[in-house]
Amino acid sequence: TTDQNLEPLRAALLDVDEQIIDMKNRIIFMKKKINNNEKANASRLLDIIRKTK
Repeated sequence: TTDQNLEPLRAALLDVDEQIIDMKNRIIFMKKKINNNEKANASRLLDIIRKTK
């Protein structure tokens, strides 16, 4: 019936949904990584500034 015809579409949508969740998680991970790099760079800069004084 119509419900069986919709099954491939439902499966495809679930797959897309999982891919979106995966991408969101990767973005969150990358943001954390960027944030940590920025903190490390700021810390290095402060060290350099202190040494030049």
